[in-house]
Amino acid sequence: MHIRMMNYIFLLIFLILSYLLLYRINVRNKKRIFLIFSFLGLSFLSCFRDFSVGADTQQWVDFYTVYGAQGLNAVNFSQPHEPGYVLLNVILWQFSHNPRLLIIFGGLFINFSFCYFVDKHSKDPFLSVLIWYCFRMFFGSMCLFRQFLAISIVLLSFDLLLHKKYIRFAFAVVIASMFHYIALAFLLLIPIRQIEKVNLKYAIIIALIFSICFLFLPQLVEFFLKYVSNYSDYFSYMQENKIIVGEFHFQPFLFVFLAYMLPLAFSCYRRKDIFCKTDLTSTKMKSKKIESYNFIMIIFIVIICLIALSSRLILISRINEYFMPFVMLVPNIVDTNRNKELKVYYIALNIAYFAYMLLASNQFLTNDFHFFWES
Repeated sequence: MHIRMMNYIFLLIFLILSYLLLYRINVRNKKRIFLIFSFLGLSFLSCFRDFSVGADTQQWVDFYTVYGAQGLNAVNFSQPHEPGYVLLNVILWQFSHNPRLLIIFGGLFINFSFCYFVDKHSKDPFLSVLIWYCFRMFFGSMCLFRQFLAISIVLLSFDLLLHKKYIRFAFAVVIASMFHYIALAFLLLIPIRQIEKVNLKYAIIIALIFSICFLFLPQLVEFFLKYVSNYSDYFSYMQENKIIVGEFHFQPFLFVFLAYMLPLAFSCYRRKDIFCKTDLTSTKMKSKKIESYNFIMIIFIVIICLIALSSRLILISRINEYFMPFVMLVPNIVDTNRNKELKVYYIALNIAYFAYMLLASNQFLTNDFHFFWES
């Protein structure tokens, strides 16, 4: 293992030790304190990494100077990047011409958004942070910069969706799309939120939509890319490289399959647990728990479908990465705080995947990590 990978190992050890220490001592707000430690550790690596860490980092650094020098004239739809992202560069340029400011802002904002999402919605913050870190989403954030800025905006607005404030949530998605247009895929969550339970009717509808997409996906995506100017480069790239069939991503499929099937297998236990607390939980609260359970399960089904569709067209994997952060809500489906064996299983699964990706893959060109002062 390369010595520079040890920074990731040290952070993983820091996260585990922080959790174990807080678990054993009697202190209030353990969950929030752990998330503060997590935010600081994750942000430290994100903010102070060298510009060579991350396949696209140098690109964002170069464009920071370009957009900053042009000022507000750069904010338009003819640029290679979305106007919201360009405006962010212009604003930060007013404070400092050093592109490090962009990297620091992005690192702080993205990691705060994910930790906030975990704090608000996860029943097991340690496992959720472990999934965020070990399942390479953290590594992706250091490369797919615009995409994770967009995801962060939607995660901060997730409460609006849960409370069925659809117009406000749609507005948040539109803002996110100003950083990465594919964020509009999150609008799919609005009709999904309407599904109260996956019965035969909805199963047939989902299967029908999936079949149509699987059969005609290349043509649909080609039409979209051809007539959206900002993504015309993707269309040219597809034509030049004759990209029609994608590639099946076995590792994320295996992870999500296991993370999905086990909660499904334990769903009977989970539902029994919901209904048995009649003396402590009101009917309204029980209904909300069941509703949340079904919603998360449907999102998992969407993730599985998108992974399968990526075997038809590789670009779909980019859309799938938008939904992958919801895997952090696995503890909401299976109560890992009460099912210790499952918690051990998920921890081992994540650490094993983390080790595999460090040793066998360098997907985002982040494995060769070093801080900017080491250059």
